Amino acid sequence: MVRALCSAKSCNCYGCGEISDGDDDLKQVQCSSCDFWSHCRCQPEDGEVDWNDLQVIFICQGCRPRKAAQLFLPREIVVLPDPRAKDQWRGKNVLWYPARFTKHHPHKQNPKNEFEFRYLECIRWPIPEDEDDLRLMWPSTAISRDRAFCEEILKVELRPEQIGMLRFPGFRSRAEPAKNHPLIGIFNSAVAPLAKLLVSFPDEHPVVSSYKMFFTNRATAADDSRVDEWIAEPLSEVVEELTALMVQPLAKLQDFRLVTVPGPERRRRVLTVGRVMLQLLAIQYELKEPLNLNGDTFEDVVKGSIEWVPLESSEALRAMILATKPKVLNHAKYWDMATFSEFATNFLVNHTAPDPAYRPATYRRSSLSPRESRRPAIAIDNTKEDRVQGKFPTKTRPRSDDDVDEDTPPPKRQATSRQLRSRRNKRPSEEQAAAVPVGKIVASGKGWYTIDVASGN
Repeated sequence: MVRALCSAKSCNCYGCGEISDGDDDLKQVQCSSCDFWSHCRCQPEDGEVDWNDLQVIFICQGCRPRKAAQLFLPREIVVLPDPRAKDQWRGKNVLWYPARFTKHHPHKQNPKNEFEFRYLECIRWPIPEDEDDLRLMWPSTAISRDRAFCEEILKVELRPEQIGMLRFPGFRSRAEPAKNHPLIGIFNSAVAPLAKLLVSFPDEHPVVSSYKMFFTNRATAADDSRVDEWIAEPLSEVVEELTALMVQPLAKLQDFRLVTVPGPERRRRVLTVGRVMLQLLAIQYELKEPLNLNGDTFEDVVKGSIEWVPLESSEALRAMILATKPKVLNHAKYWDMATFSEFATNFLVNHTAPDPAYRPATYRRSSLSPRESRRPAIAIDNTKEDRVQGKFPTKTRPRSDDDVDEDTPPPKRQATSRQLRSRRNKRPSEEQAAAVPVGKIVASGKGWYTIDVASGN
């Protein structure tokens, strides 16, 4: 029987991966096979099925029979034997590792390659006795298997000791970043222009505009407790390392000599707009994009063009635990949160290890097309010294008649693809790099933030 809009217990949701005693989401549906609850919003049938209809019978993804046509869900993580074992994969000493199902070829001429998988990057492959054989140390991550193999592995009951190891990135949970981290120089270079942005606080800036819309009609003193609430909307995910890297530049921005704004308002601007702008610089650095304070990256995050990359290790760990079929997760009648917590903790200790050299992506662009700059850049350059350098983009957003300013130079003509290739092949000399003028941030026209290259300070 399906029930929704009730206080659910013993949640094992295959959609979001939650395993717990339940949460505040009242819209949950109970599996008629294992009696565990799942979120209605996480089901592919949500919106098409009335979960309150007692005639509906719900079976969770863990209890559903595998369809003969596909066997695996799109992008599902399954546990496969070590590819180096080849035909000996049934051996009790062979370790199994998580792999993501990538593609199905139902009409492929070679049935041995019907299902494609990719072993996850977070796997910690054991070092073989022959360290000179790199093929044994780092096996190929992309593999193809036939239907008979896939049907057989789904029936295998694995013991925890048959599961391999994962590596976790230290920077996502480490509060002490490296002393020579590149973001330290980038943040130091950004303090002065960011301080001027916090003082001028232009309505045309995307981050400032979002800030003002959120805090409209709210008193300054009463809003300090809502700082995190505003930040959680545009950029809620922050790794521990980045949090530690932002401490010093945010402290510098609190200096009234830099941000000449009354105390409470200065603190709120620094901890909101200042913090978000530093996060945006970190995203630009990770994506290897030009560093600027224009807010274009903020707009991309809000639109979903830039998205947070969940930690693959956490998703893989759940798949590895489910592969061992622990009794506590076989049926709700065996469920006990304390028992599962102890099992999961022991599994985590025995199957994961920190790896300082492992740095998976935290952000990615959802589109493969390169981003086009929409405003003249406030470029941050720390390649030689901690300074702000000015340059104009090759393409700007279309202007309206109100935007036209007599003192603003016309946009440059677009370079051809041949010219762009020629420029990429030419490396600028140190003399050319030193010749770039240093200036200060000014406003020209309506919201056009450029660098004043004439003043030289």
